[in-house]
Amino acid sequence: MSYASTPHTIIFDLDGTLIDSANDVTHAVNLMLSEQSLPTLPVERVRPMIGEGVHVLIEKVMFATGVTSASETLLAHCAARYQHFYARYPAAHTVVYDGVPEVLAALQAEGCQLGLCTNKPQTITQLVLEALDMTHYFTAVVGGGSTPFRKPDARPLWTVLDQIGVARAACVYVGDSEVDVATARNAGMPLVLVSYGYARIPVGELAADARINSFRDLPAVLAGFTGQVSKF
Repeated sequence: MSYASTPHTIIFDLDGTLIDSANDVTHAVNLMLSEQSLPTLPVERVRPMIGEGVHVLIEKVMFATGVTSASETLLAHCAARYQHFYARYPAAHTVVYDGVPEVLAALQAEGCQLGLCTNKPQTITQLVLEALDMTHYFTAVVGGGSTPFRKPDARPLWTVLDQIGVARAACVYVGDSEVDVATARNAGMPLVLVSYGYARIPVGELAADARINSFRDLPAVLAGFTGQVSKF
């Protein structure tokens, strides 16, 4: 099967793929927990919880602090407070992974259409991208809450492609976790997994069409999907 398109289209996950946001997520989580008079959590505990959307994150956080039967009202309140704190400090300690700006810019220069699909809330996603000067890379950005669905449902990916205006079969998806594996499978898209992200099990044990240890390795891998010889 050929994945070639004109222009070539690549959709990226955000957290654990393009950026390491775990410190800022943890900071917002802990501000919320402190407000609720609950024990705070180290970043090592929070990092594996990232990627399935705000409400799943808050459920896991509350369980980790000993709140095993939180009401939906409490969870919704804590989720809102978490987002409030995150919006105040969206990227104070967030790091863009090595090679990401250079590779995204080079893909753009070659005529690629780049999209972003994340379960991070849409408003916070935009704040993070603006703070990191990354907004200009993406033709379409679909975050949590911008559709009724979240990954691993395929429809957020399809929304990105619809906004870009390309066929669903003409795309490669790049992610880092079990959620991304399931998302790509549900969407019928080829998947490139990065090894340095937030996966809870070794990336080598996850089903993917290709794996990379550095974002700088992405162009060579994409050339295998598209037949394009890239110069990076």
